[in-house]
Amino acid sequence: MLPKISKIIESSLYPSFIILVLGSISLYLYFLAREGKIELSTLLQIIGVLALIIIFSTRFAFPKLKELSEKLAYFFEILPIILFIYTLVFSTGGLSSPFLILTHFLALGLAFLVSTQTALSYVFVTLFFVLAHLRLDSTSLEFLKEAPFAAFLYFLAYVAIIPFAFVLARQYKAKEEWVKFLYKQLATSRVQEDALLKNVTDAIFILNKNLEIVEINKATKDLSLWGEKELLRKEFFEVFSLKNVTGKNLEEYEIPFKLSLKSKTASYVSNIQLSKKDGTFTQIDLKILPIIDEKGECLGLILLVKDISTLSNLEILQSSATSFAFYKFSDLLSNISGRLYLLLGEKINQKTKSQLEFVSDYHKQLVTLTADFIYSLRLESGELEGLISLSDVGTVTSEAINLTRDLASNLKVEVVKKGIFEEEQENLPTAPKGQTVKPKEEYVFPTAYALANREWLKEAFRKIIEISLRITAEGRKVKVDVLPLKEIVSIKFFCSNSPVKETEISDLYKKFYGSLYGTVNLKGSSGLEIYIAKNLLEKMGGNLEIKKVASPFPGLLFTATLGRIIKKK
Repeated sequence: MLPKISKIIESSLYPSFIILVLGSISLYLYFLAREGKIELSTLLQIIGVLALIIIFSTRFAFPKLKELSEKLAYFFEILPIILFIYTLVFSTGGLSSPFLILTHFLALGLAFLVSTQTALSYVFVTLFFVLAHLRLDSTSLEFLKEAPFAAFLYFLAYVAIIPFAFVLARQYKAKEEWVKFLYKQLATSRVQEDALLKNVTDAIFILNKNLEIVEINKATKDLSLWGEKELLRKEFFEVFSLKNVTGKNLEEYEIPFKLSLKSKTASYVSNIQLSKKDGTFTQIDLKILPIIDEKGECLGLILLVKDISTLSNLEILQSSATSFAFYKFSDLLSNISGRLYLLLGEKINQKTKSQLEFVSDYHKQLVTLTADFIYSLRLESGELEGLISLSDVGTVTSEAINLTRDLASNLKVEVVKKGIFEEEQENLPTAPKGQTVKPKEEYVFPTAYALANREWLKEAFRKIIEISLRITAEGRKVKVDVLPLKEIVSIKFFCSNSPVKETEISDLYKKFYGSLYGTVNLKGSSGLEIYIAKNLLEKMGGNLEIKKVASPFPGLLFTATLGRIIKKK
């Protein structure tokens, strides 16, 4: 029944007829009041009752009727409004009425909410009644004689409103269709999301930017023993506690939630413990994935929680393809390395020994490439695990330098702490006869704390230093310094007289260094060092920049930056 009524409303014939009836009633009431057949107070009461009907229908009847049929709701809402406006306009002078502009507004509203046909019907019927009122009412005729130009503008406004209403209504309808379409798409996506969450066997938490839980799946309820209503809109650390494998409580800053939000990269924390509602803890692996919109903004996090409490150590390792592959490769290459060292220790002729040394060098390159390749895969997949803590950047930098001493010796390049742009003292001072010169104490980097994973930081710095050594001219120095600034810690690595040109710097960021990989020293690298270092720093909210400098000394400058934390005493 309702669809049939809606179709009738859409046509222009029936709206015109209904508007004619309403206009006739209003005009009739006006003439009754003018002839004295009804009192003016009665007419005012009728206008007041119509206003109350409009308020009541808008507040109570319209929302309920809209659920049944939107067009029907608008139709019955507009009936008392049309009657109210006509009665008000005709009672206050018709063409000279200050309320005549309400008819223009209503025409636009009809075009938006009902249809352009209904709006056109209303405009033409209104023009008819205004002219009829002008013909029958002497007050309107006097207004026309006194201000013909104003009357002309009123009529012109009715003519102009027709195309204007049509254009606006078309735009509005188009946008309304898009809204309906997107709403359906959103509803569909919601259903798909619910189905996806139900089908995933691992526990899933969806957190907003404030780390509040906004969605969970059934596996989460089974694992944590908490109900959905007990978890939703609660801050994650308000409900759950985390411990490391030894049972030590983990602080909020040690889990890289905020770093993942900032860096927009995935993180992975393995073999930790998650609290349950009954107070017990279960062993889990935690994967943290950022939710990024089409504008690149991070909206929140997805936490994938895998229960590993019933798995053996080997099964835990096998659950990650890249981790297990690294374990297998390392085992195989270690066995090959052991065999090579045994052969090199045997009594063999020089030619064979020389060949074995070549094989040993290739083996070392293969070990480096395999380790970095799998490391980069784990980095990209978010399987690289690690907790965040307050780390002394100066100490970590010193440890990274010590790990590269052998490579520096082989390449005949020295790693020097501090003094990146200080003059070098080539000649050591000579001691007076019978005395010795006291050796200069090794420089200690200043203490500067940052929220970072200590092992990631050391690995990133080690790889930067290794590449710095390879692209520094033989006999020159790689100078390293740690500079604690107000809000950041800046770690600088300066390569003296590096042959890398300014146009080639972009290749250093690439996997396998593009055209630079053909250079002699870089052939011994994996080609992934800077890629890994940059990504590790970004996972910790840091950055890596490379630039060519000409003064005071020519060379290449690597600058790593991290947010500084001032440790309270």
